[in-house]
Amino acid sequence: MKTYGLIGKELGHSFSQHYFEQKFNRENIKDSCYQNFELKNIYLFPELIKKNTLSGLNVTIPY
Repeated sequence: MKTYGLIGKELGHSFSQHYFEQKFNRENIKDSCYQNFELKNIYLFPELIKKNTLSGLNVTIPY
């Protein structure tokens, strides 16, 4: 499974996860998922990438 996602501080307003899940379904992409990764501090980023096998990330403010 390929995991893509969005990193940011507060992601409750973001439409990215819904958008990409619909896109993967529409394009018949079965081996991919999209997740929001809220980071209270950008210094937590190395821990995030150590714990997850990520294929790609989008970044939003403030990072």
